[in-house]
Amino acid sequence: MLSFVGIYIGLVFIISCSTILAIQQISEAEDNKYRYNLLSKLGAEKKVLNRALFIQILFYFLVPLLLAILHSIVGLNTVIKCIEFTADINIFSNTIFTALSILIIYGIYFILTYISSKNIINKG
Repeated sequence: MLSFVGIYIGLVFIISCSTILAIQQISEAEDNKYRYNLLSKLGAEKKVLNRALFIQILFYFLVPLLLAILHSIVGLNTVIKCIEFTADINIFSNTIFTALSILIIYGIYFILTYISSKNIINKG
């Protein structure tokens, strides 16, 4: 039951954070449309502009993810030791499954954000 509550809270948190990041990046792409248009007029290829946009969005998504992973590693080591000590239950496989699920959801938000931002920039 504790695993279910933890997974539910984690999924709600990751979806909320991903949504905020996506909205921020899409609105930033809308604000920067003029700048990308100007770079295109100066001779920058669409491929280069799209790559710069990809790296920018990747950075904004990876930094919080890496910090969350580091925080989770430290916290989960303690929780796993406490659970194994008190209940003699191995939750490692459940933890891996949950982490992979969260990474997939986060990755989908990243991809959708990049595609949406790219469409905004390329339409301008």
